[in-house]
Amino acid sequence: MVSSVMQGGCICENAPLLRLFAGNPEIAGLTAPRPLLLISDTGDWTRDNPDTVAPHLKRVYGLFRAEGQFAHAHYNEGHQWGAEPRRAYYEWIARVWRLPRTPQDPDLRWESLLPALRVWGDALPKPSDAPTGDAVLRLYQRLAGESVARWRRTRRFEAEARAALLSMLGLERGDDARDDPVPDAWQGVLPSRRYARLVVALGEASVRRWQRDGYAIVRLPELPRPAPKTDYAYLATYNLTPDTARARTLLGVLMRLKPRATRLAVAAHGEWATLSGIACALAQVPLDAPSLAEPEPLDLPCYDRLGGAATLRQILASPK
Repeated sequence: MVSSVMQGGCICENAPLLRLFAGNPEIAGLTAPRPLLLISDTGDWTRDNPDTVAPHLKRVYGLFRAEGQFAHAHYNEGHQWGAEPRRAYYEWIARVWRLPRTPQDPDLRWESLLPALRVWGDALPKPSDAPTGDAVLRLYQRLAGESVARWRRTRRFEAEARAALLSMLGLERGDDARDDPVPDAWQGVLPSRRYARLVVALGEASVRRWQRDGYAIVRLPELPRPAPKTDYAYLATYNLTPDTARARTLLGVLMRLKPRATRLAVAAHGEWATLSGIACALAQVPLDAPSLAEPEPLDLPCYDRLGGAATLRQILASPK
């Protein structure tokens, strides 16, 4: 589904974090310099291909001096796989594969394919105890919970959990967040000099114990959720959610501050407890957050599948 205005059509095609920071035209461009036929139509979300997508792909193929390997066919038939685009495809595939003749539409009724597409049938009857509806989700949740519990007992758990959290934030390494811009609301608050002991406070976190122990306190102002770039239903497929963006921003700040403090910790409360938990687990900075719990109503893709707050508690450094 190569379009600059539509990235997919169903939730089954649009898992969160599937292709962060990459749209379908970019993915299609990875085909270069191999042969590629782009078929589009004025009657669906590929309508922008002649003006936007096809020129982009032509430039990509030009980088390989392989412009002849790219072809584009545009129609006005509506959202369907009609006779004209099929003919264009058959002619293209015959040329690319050097077939002795151009393929034709098969003499096949689509209804004849249904038995092969069904899970249950005469050869494989549906079991009487097969779960349906919400019971399928409950079964999945139970099995997923059991698998996470087993995972936490393995030697590879901490490294894999941190890798998964990095993926949630669109990062390969925690250090990469250091180059992210600092929000305007935090610009004038962050210290520039070195500290022996420093605590970053978020939300309404109490810092009395840290003050008693001689820590300098930097309380970051409330950072509102950034507005999504679009209200498109599958935004999290190729963009950070507003909440993962906030967690990544905090991680970047902690990575900047670590070289400036002999001892660095974070104190957080409310929804910032969970966001700070993610950032601190990746920065390996101790977290003081008694309210760390499940993240409602935060939008953190795959967080529950990783084991949620229990996983964070296991990989977080304890405050001294």
